[in-house]
Amino acid sequence: MMRKLSEEEFKSVQKAIITKEIAVLELLAEIYDHYVTHLESLPDENFSLDLRNLESKWTYDYCQKIQKEFYKNINSSIRSFQWKLTKSYFTWPKLVITILLFLAASLGASLIPTTIYFFGVIIPILVFVLIYAISMSFKSNRKFRKLKSIFNFKSMGLIVTSGESSYLLLNSILPINLFSLLILAPKNLGFIDDFSGPWMTLIILLFSFFLFLHTLTIHEAWKIKSKTALI
Repeated sequence: MMRKLSEEEFKSVQKAIITKEIAVLELLAEIYDHYVTHLESLPDENFSLDLRNLESKWTYDYCQKIQKEFYKNINSSIRSFQWKLTKSYFTWPKLVITILLFLAASLGASLIPTTIYFFGVIIPILVFVLIYAISMSFKSNRKFRKLKSIFNFKSMGLIVTSGESSYLLLNSILPINLFSLLILAPKNLGFIDDFSGPWMTLIILLFSFFLFLHTLTIHEAWKIKSKTALI
């Protein structure tokens, strides 16, 4: 029968885990749960010895190693996950949405003056993407508030974040970086005088189509991951 750790035992577990300097909340939650579950399945009279046995396995170097592996795996898994979502928009029935998005982007770029389309459509969507990314990051941090308060990392000066949330946040603002590179940089460097011209119209058309599709897929990714992971 599982027992419940005492307050003092919980503090001993927390002190032991803090020394690992784990900066990923998902990994921290998993290791903490493993420690507590394992120790609660054992008699209380050997708690100190059982904790030392755990410590001999979950050493600082071992925890840092699995943390690096976590970062590596999470980057590739989320890239693969979003690419899978993107490909789904080129298969039935989501293909209809893709066609409508491309037609809307094409009509907007051809019928609306480029400058008006630029400031009236693209800029507001970019602002929306930024606000959306910030709000999702805030919601993610709120989920981990209890865990953060348990370990009190602020007093140690250790920044602990959600690995999946951080990567999705960076992915969310990708259009803003591309916008700066493809549109603002050429203008600021003097390669173009304004936002008119056939090449700029084509760039804005392709960028707006990518922006619409990226916003949809990143929203789906957040929605699905928030149900299946700690974000």
